[in-house]
Amino acid sequence: MLIIGAELNGLELVGTLIDLAIMAAMKAEHRINGQFVIGSAPAVNVVFCVPGKLGCPGGRGARIAKYSAKRKLLLVQIAVPVEMVHSDQSPKFVLDELRLASTVASDYFSKKSTPFSLPDAEELIRQIADQLTHQDRQER
Repeated sequence: MLIIGAELNGLELVGTLIDLAIMAAMKAEHRINGQFVIGSAPAVNVVFCVPGKLGCPGGRGARIAKYSAKRKLLLVQIAVPVEMVHSDQSPKFVLDELRLASTVASDYFSKKSTPFSLPDAEELIRQIADQLTHQDRQER
């Protein structure tokens, strides 16, 4: 299971292409998994950290930030590159990073002998991608 979030480091980021891509993915994920209860199964909270006037996440890619055994929830932070903020490649970036976060989570849970279904996460990302593609076509 994946849960998507965002950390926008400045109000100037609201409405940018990366913000719109993340929000679209969040809404799609919620439509698909709206009934999921945190703690009922291992899950990954993927948070996109977007650089702005209030700060810039260090590094690139995905990093494990924290794990709550009680909630069975792994926090994976994605450092969004500055050049992605206004890029028309933002939706692809979001989907690619969700795939990366799922792989990172699968490796983490495997080491903890905690069942996490990478195929289920990949299927969820495929469904999110389908919804984003369908939404993009409707907007044209």
